[in-house]
Amino acid sequence: MKISIKNVGVVAEAQVDLTKKLTVLCGPNNVGKTYVAYALYGLLKSVSDLRISRRPSEALRAVLAPDDKWEINILDFLKKNEFAILKEYVADFKTSLFDIFATDINKFSGAELSVQMDLDADPVYLEKTISNTSVDVSYQLLPGYTYNFKKPIDSLVLEFTRIIRRTGQVDSVTPEQQIRAKNQVLDLIVPGLILSTVFSKSFILPTLRTAVNVFNTGLSIKRTQLLDYLGKIQELITPTGELPEPKRVETDAMVREAQRSIFNEVKRYTMPVRDSLLVADDIVRKSKLPGAFGFLADELERTILKGTISISEAGEILYSPNNYNDAGLLSVNLWGSMVSSLSSLVFYLRHLAVKGDLIIFDEPELNLHPDNQILIARFLATLINSGFSVIISTHSDYIIRELNNLIMINQVPEERFKELKTLYEYADTHKIKGDDVQVLLFARKDSDAPNKNIIARIVPIDNNGFEVETIDNTTERLNKATTDIFISKRTIQ
Repeated sequence: MKISIKNVGVVAEAQVDLTKKLTVLCGPNNVGKTYVAYALYGLLKSVSDLRISRRPSEALRAVLAPDDKWEINILDFLKKNEFAILKEYVADFKTSLFDIFATDINKFSGAELSVQMDLDADPVYLEKTISNTSVDVSYQLLPGYTYNFKKPIDSLVLEFTRIIRRTGQVDSVTPEQQIRAKNQVLDLIVPGLILSTVFSKSFILPTLRTAVNVFNTGLSIKRTQLLDYLGKIQELITPTGELPEPKRVETDAMVREAQRSIFNEVKRYTMPVRDSLLVADDIVRKSKLPGAFGFLADELERTILKGTISISEAGEILYSPNNYNDAGLLSVNLWGSMVSSLSSLVFYLRHLAVKGDLIIFDEPELNLHPDNQILIARFLATLINSGFSVIISTHSDYIIRELNNLIMINQVPEERFKELKTLYEYADTHKIKGDDVQVLLFARKDSDAPNKNIIARIVPIDNNGFEVETIDNTTERLNKATTDIFISKRTIQ
């Protein structure tokens, strides 16, 4: 299932295959890699949040009866209707791009999004994605009526049940209201639930991840300020529940200013940053959630961070290094930027991760020494071999070269691989199949054309991995300069 993106920011055209386990976005600075990553994140995130506007779904009305109970095989329905709901959603999503990028509503007026389906391969991918997703939600659209929707993991069937909760209220519901409620179910709720099983849940680590904790503290101060204002108003309220007139204008202005300040502060950030702030703001509650991938968080702490991440009761992210017992627990902001950069990934894996999630990792090499860049490449392989899909954007020659090593070791005979494991500390979870990887190189199709002419070209992958010519060219030029300088220096001597 390929998502095509056209005329988004500086990107004239890019196509990302969501069936690939690892997608690598490469290219110079300011060529649109982040545009594509953010657009994909917004597309998937909006589905999982049911932030969609739908047109009447005649296809669903033809399939689903107005009874109190029915079920639908999601994959069969999608294939029968030629994936119309999915195609319509992706095409319509361009109207939401301005919100993803926190910009003017007309900024993406020329954008185009579409989905291309491989009718032979994609049903296999969709069956796996749908099976990995569970649904268990309830809505009350009429007095006394509760609408339940369920789909367990490892099932393709979405079940609907309408339950009468309070008989007295139900008696007042007219037939017209019942028809209107049924249409709401078919036009607003069911398409969103279907789409939420088709697209993987996404999690993003933007490049601003190291600053999210600082941003969140500032916003928390503003929220505290608003609560203080509300507390003062409560103190002024008379026993009759009224606010004294002399203070009404003053307090109303205070509340409006605090609300406006918070709204403007939040809306200035892109959706990935806003969502990261929301996680940070609710981090204490989320830290109580049990997760199935704590072992991956442990591995990241052991191999790269060399210490542990924890959450204080006040919601502060703390780090404790393994070999410095006297350091104790200190805020990640007081340690190196590497700790801050990776702490959110540790938290996600320990408490929020679900099998089948798509992890978007913008510049995983951020603040990492070369040896840790190699280790993070291996950890990316472990992620995809643990059931995740991963999209990265990178400028790191170390990460690219190590990814190529991991593609090659997948072809090494087992006896020889045992030796490599001892020599270089490789593990079975580090092996990557070349067929599971997609590499896109972002570059101008015409160096003399206006800015908006970036094409994401598919880079071929063979048994030795892949080459990123923009990085290779720079490395060769640097090596040549070093050689020429060295020769020139010897000549002088």
